[in-house]
Amino acid sequence: MKIKLPMFSVILPLSIELKFYWYRALFAIFIYPVASLVISVGDTSSYLSGASAATNLSTMIMNNIGNLSKILSPVGINLIVCLVTTKFILWALKELKYTGKTKFLLYCILFTPSFTLYTSIVSKESIDAIGCCLFIVGVFEALSSKSFLNKKILLSIIIFSIFKSAYLLFIVDMLVLLFVYGKLKKYPDMIMLFGIFLLAIHVGVYYYFREIIENAFLGLGPYFAGGLNNRTIVGGYLDNYIIALFLSFHGLTFGELFHNMSAASMVGFLESVWIDVILIYMLSKCILRFVVELRLTGIYFLIVVVTFFMLLSVQIFFSYYNPGSAIRYRNDFLLFIVFIVAKIYDNYVVKRQNHV
Repeated sequence: MKIKLPMFSVILPLSIELKFYWYRALFAIFIYPVASLVISVGDTSSYLSGASAATNLSTMIMNNIGNLSKILSPVGINLIVCLVTTKFILWALKELKYTGKTKFLLYCILFTPSFTLYTSIVSKESIDAIGCCLFIVGVFEALSSKSFLNKKILLSIIIFSIFKSAYLLFIVDMLVLLFVYGKLKKYPDMIMLFGIFLLAIHVGVYYYFREIIENAFLGLGPYFAGGLNNRTIVGGYLDNYIIALFLSFHGLTFGELFHNMSAASMVGFLESVWIDVILIYMLSKCILRFVVELRLTGIYFLIVVVTFFMLLSVQIFFSYYNPGSAIRYRNDFLLFIVFIVAKIYDNYVVKRQNHV
């Protein structure tokens, strides 16, 4: 099924995939230099200038990539990273076999400005986006095979071990679920019970190590000082946990938007609302289908719960102090969430409707 975006069709009569390439290339070539004059766009400028302190392997790798700008120019190396990341995103869309309606909703998220900006330049977010694509495709391949591990998952583990080790616990949880699913595929109730048990273990661990977690959370405050969007934190990690789960994904609140009104804040806020609405729409359709038919494969339900719980629990540490950081770091794992939710929506809503 061909996807048409009317707003672009007259201006640029190309396939949606080519429009996606051109749109992201526009950000890599033109939008990034302008945006970097107005807001802090991660550490890209440091990578491109070689001024970033190589305190770990991931930064050392990004510095080496950025040093290629001396040969290819900053625009050239940004464009190469943009094309490679875009290729992986389109590859994942193809491999996951979304129907036209679901793919349209996904593109509505993938065309958002901050995701496009941060994953179209020399940044760790671009590398993480590639890791997300490999992992999600690998997960759904594993669900239909006899092995819970494959080359794509292993390669994504290597990427996240270097660039985002905080996500490894989430990946381990997913692999455990895949392993149990392979062993208990004929017993969906047992899979659900195991998933509940797994989540209960995490809650227990969080509670047992609460003092260490609180100290780590409070100790991160100074690292996010400065900028327009700092928050005054009352209480600690567990005191703010429920609201922090949402804010770590959404970013700015209404009050913070009006208090720090700027073009960047407005774009970030509207983008977050846009993404929230699309995800809520897809999830609500899945829930409605479950209520009507009482049919939803346990493993898919657990994958969604574990994805949101584990990723956002980690994201709180990087984002709760500063909404701008929330929007930036959301791009590290956004593909995890949207690809998984879209896949379940596609399987349990769109394809079922098409068969009616």
